[in-house]
Amino acid sequence: MGRLDCDNWQRGNPVKVDRFREVWLNQYLDEALFLMEFIGIPVFVESRNVIRGSDATHIDLTNVHNLLAVGTRTKKLAIDYVTEHGIKVNANATYAVLNKAGTEYFLNPRTTKLNSNWSIVLNDTSKRMLLVLMVPAGSLAMREGARTGLVARRDKPEYIDLHITVECLRDRVSGTDFSGYLTGRIAY
Repeated sequence: MGRLDCDNWQRGNPVKVDRFREVWLNQYLDEALFLMEFIGIPVFVESRNVIRGSDATHIDLTNVHNLLAVGTRTKKLAIDYVTEHGIKVNANATYAVLNKAGTEYFLNPRTTKLNSNWSIVLNDTSKRMLLVLMVPAGSLAMREGARTGLVARRDKPEYIDLHITVECLRDRVSGTDFSGYLTGRIAY
């Protein structure tokens, strides 16, 4: 509108957060805002949705179901919950939460996971469901040349770049189908 003088006419500072770190930071921020809203500290919430005073409700953070619904930073809790429901999961399992768009799980496990039996726990917070995948040692390999296989991250080749889609459990990056490794679905 021509009413503000700007001292910085540059295009801004270069981005210092890569796309993988951005996903992690967004999940962390979503969890923090979610928890703050449930304990009665509304941040970035429209005032018409805020309940104050004695009518305010708080989420019970001692309830496992509620903590799993938060999603992020609950790997141990999810693994314990899966184990309690009869599925043995490796202690060093890979854990991922459905992305904000609700379409994919982003995972970056080390390539060494392929050398042993590999447990993957995916948390679909929208359906309140844990998906458990068991990948036997040696059943998957990294892509070499034109051969098919999992794809390594470009910036950190010791990590696998996985984007597992919700609808068919297929890795969008390599095309690898993980649906055959689905061991169980556990509602919470």
